[in-house]
Amino acid sequence: MRIGGRAISARTWLLVGLLFCAAMLGYFDRQIVPIAKQSLSLELNWSENNYATLIACGQAAAALALLLGAGLIDRLRVRWAASLVIGAGSLAALCNGFAWTLGQHIASRMAMSAAQALAVPAFLKALRQFLPVSHRATGIGLASAASALGAIAAPVLIPQATTTIGWRQTFIIAGTIGIALAAAWALLARRTPAVVPVEAADVFLGSHSKLLTSARLWGIAGAKTLSDATWWLLLYWLPDFFGRSFGLGEARLGTPMAIIYALSAIGSVLAGLGSTRLLQSGKALDSVRSGFMLTCACLTAFLPAALLAEEVVTAALLIGIAVAAHQGFSVNLFALMTEVSHPGEVARISGFAVFCGNLGGMLVALAAGLVLTAGWGYAPLLIAAPFCYLLALGWLRWLMPRLDRSVVDTLDKEGLPAR
Repeated sequence: MRIGGRAISARTWLLVGLLFCAAMLGYFDRQIVPIAKQSLSLELNWSENNYATLIACGQAAAALALLLGAGLIDRLRVRWAASLVIGAGSLAALCNGFAWTLGQHIASRMAMSAAQALAVPAFLKALRQFLPVSHRATGIGLASAASALGAIAAPVLIPQATTTIGWRQTFIIAGTIGIALAAAWALLARRTPAVVPVEAADVFLGSHSKLLTSARLWGIAGAKTLSDATWWLLLYWLPDFFGRSFGLGEARLGTPMAIIYALSAIGSVLAGLGSTRLLQSGKALDSVRSGFMLTCACLTAFLPAALLAEEVVTAALLIGIAVAAHQGFSVNLFALMTEVSHPGEVARISGFAVFCGNLGGMLVALAAGLVLTAGWGYAPLLIAAPFCYLLALGWLRWLMPRLDRSVVDTLDKEGLPAR
């Protein structure tokens, strides 16, 4: 395939496919413990407090990795960063299969969570290296869709695997597959042509102070904080919403959740392909990114409409459209991160942004608790959600100048960060 005179090789798309598989497998690894919780608790004599400690330690490790470990990804050569996080996360998952004590499980969980958290900046670094500007959103959309598909597949495949071969063997097999993916990435990346000159891609811009005073960093971080709040709200509270609104128990949540996650995956892919098509047609880079994010922000208005739905499927479809819009917003925001960042700083910028997005999730969880405790229901939360996306886009445009291809070309060719 040729874009703007630059051919995209089949090897490049195979690399993107490997990232897709790695992202889906990472979600699968992360869900083995929650889904097999009953079996693990019985066999290892875990209390509810033990399980909560395990999950909390994993979350803490992920947050610290995003805040402190992204600099390591920036220091690594582009071709090895993704391989490292895929391999480390898979090795940690494999070690879970040999863990007997709570301490061993906590150590393995923390290592796996840290590696999987760093997969986001590492994958963005890789996509920035191997895909031209016009196709980066497509690659990001595919990687985002993988997690949504993992959310659909995990509740189906993990119980079958754990009941057939046991949770230990499930961890071991999943970890082994991941290590094989890491090796395949390392081998293929060495033979795949890059769109960014190696001498620019492998330069580490080590000035953290300059980065912290950059409007780019705070514009992206603020937009990520505001836009991710809705994602985390839905991730943690959707089962309760369906329970309160439609009386659904755990056994009946499968259908609406599958609809929502399927639409989420579709939104990721369509946003990537749509922006690629517009850039191919000659549309300005700035107008494509801003236009897509504005359109997606408006489409999240379907979310409060779910409050009026009388049928479960109708509510799921409305929420699914809003979640697909969130993914479209997120895909273009991630693409923007690669376009305003030098290859030697993209991991720190994206890692800090994802960290801030998690903080947004913490804040919205606290807000949801207060609103629901007060007896106001989900209406205030769902009505406020679309405005968060509009605020995110407004914040981004206020702090960041217009983006054009000359800025991106300068970053790619000369290794100079846009300030």
